[in-house]
Amino acid sequence: MRHVFPALTVLMIASGSASAAVILEFDDVPNFGGGCSAPQPVVVENGFTIGNCPQWSSRSGTILLADFGTAYNASVDISGSRPFDAISVEIDPYEWGFTEFTDPDRIERPYDNLVFRGYRDGSEVAGQTASAFESGGTFFFEAGFSDLDLLQIEQIPPGPEIQARYPNAECDVPCTPVDLERVTLAPVPLPATFFPLTLAIAGLAGIRRWRSATRP
Repeated sequence: MRHVFPALTVLMIASGSASAAVILEFDDVPNFGGGCSAPQPVVVENGFTIGNCPQWSSRSGTILLADFGTAYNASVDISGSRPFDAISVEIDPYEWGFTEFTDPDRIERPYDNLVFRGYRDGSEVAGQTASAFESGGTFFFEAGFSDLDLLQIEQIPPGPEIQARYPNAECDVPCTPVDLERVTLAPVPLPATFFPLTLAIAGLAGIRRWRSATRP
């Protein structure tokens, strides 16, 4: 039965680390100098793929989401090779953008300019919005952002309804940009039945090898 214990040790280590949180800090996100090239590159960090042409403009370790006619993308995709839960994202907004110069105090939180979407097997299973105006900070995902294979974070400009609400506001280029500083994810642990079943298979294999080795 000595052949069973190495497999048991590996499985115990794997089970202990399966649910550990993973923080994406975007250290390897390149600077494209104001635009995306074709084909659009991707970045792999801690086992997660960061796609849709991630890029930073002025600060490394961030992803810039911009819009309104710029060469930057307004959204970023984060996918994993195994299911994961989305825990939180840290946002650093720019202090300029959508501003009402006649009464700047009115635009502290004019609208939700960030949209988060969670996908599983190609279908959207979770959605959430947030405002990053002037405050920024850490935003926590709702409980529905679990067991995902794709997380999308999108920054959106003010639509006609928002512009009608603030008729004296002006939008710079880009409008309402934000920097993503880090995203915290947690790989979903394997089902509880996986490890006993795997141990049973490993045990049978060990017994078979032991019997083969001891036969005359």
